[in-house]
Amino acid sequence: MKAVVVSKAGGPEVLEAREIAKPQVKTGWCLVNIKGFGIDNM
Repeated sequence: MKAVVVSKAGGPEVLEAREIAKPQVKTGWCLVNIKGFGIDNM
């Protein structure tokens, strides 16, 4: 699955697009499929 990863503090330059393994869903939890998102750098 696709993910945007932030591995350190910083501005938009620290955002990294990666392909990661789909996480295992724990009992009582749910996995949400996000179609789009936005980031506001105030």
